[in-house]
Amino acid sequence: MKSIFSTMTDNFDPEAFRLKAQSVLGNKSLISNQDYVVQLENLLLELQPGNSPVHPDTGIAEIQGYLDKAKARIDSLFYHAPVGYCVIDAGGKIIATNRAFCSLLFLDQSTIDGALLQKYIHPDSLELFHFQVNKIINAQTTLSANLRFLRGDKDLLIRFQTTYYSEGEHKYLQCIATDISDAKSVENELAASEAQFRNLLEASPLGILVMYKGKYIYSNQAAADIFGYEHPDELIGKTVMDTIAEGSKAMIKERMLRLEHNSANETAVGDVICRDGQHKTCETVSIPVIFNNRLSGLIIVSDISARHTQKGY
Repeated sequence: MKSIFSTMTDNFDPEAFRLKAQSVLGNKSLISNQDYVVQLENLLLELQPGNSPVHPDTGIAEIQGYLDKAKARIDSLFYHAPVGYCVIDAGGKIIATNRAFCSLLFLDQSTIDGALLQKYIHPDSLELFHFQVNKIINAQTTLSANLRFLRGDKDLLIRFQTTYYSEGEHKYLQCIATDISDAKSVENELAASEAQFRNLLEASPLGILVMYKGKYIYSNQAAADIFGYEHPDELIGKTVMDTIAEGSKAMIKERMLRLEHNSANETAVGDVICRDGQHKTCETVSIPVIFNNRLSGLIIVSDISARHTQKGY
């Protein structure tokens, strides 16, 4: 889009226009100071008949009219945004809020505007909040933190993203608040489910191993016992082929390749090499799984030395 200032005469001062825009827009702008000009150019162009650029002869009263309309547009975007917004000063006093932020706390705007934000933050999160504010002001940057907020019926966990900006000597923090309470509950339930599943793996009488790029990255105690190790950690990091008897290595390479291509392997029998160098005949089945966000191979191992002499894997 062509810049609005490129269509104006030389005696029009863009910087003066920017400063005037800042004073008109006030603290409720959702944009940082350096973006005022671009935002206003776009809004002013939209608001003019035919979307034509401002004529060089446009009077300051007309420009002020466009600014007023632009301010109303930005205020409307701010107030009706689907996520919570608020602006606070360096001491935590709430300068402005939108509807979504008030709804998060079950409060009306007249109650919350002018109050200290700390009043609505859970005591357990106050130290983190003060640390965040001080760091943002000192570094003049943007930070995010998960803060607990107080509400009548329950506490809320809110993702609080805060950005520093200033107007002259005044320092402000522009805050975006997103309720992540439900997401955190789901995350906690998932973590509990994963812990429960891991406990089942640990207690399984079958040996369970996970390999990634040719090395073991997980072992349960039963697998460690089969290979003659006291603790599962002793297997982790070992190269898979170093634990396979020579006569079974060709088939193992083929089965590992199938896992890398996301294909499962049916039950097979083969010899493994234990810690003391002895061989054991084992029955295994392996399937591709996602483990720690990586495509890996899950191997279930049973020691069948006592009842089988057949070799393979």
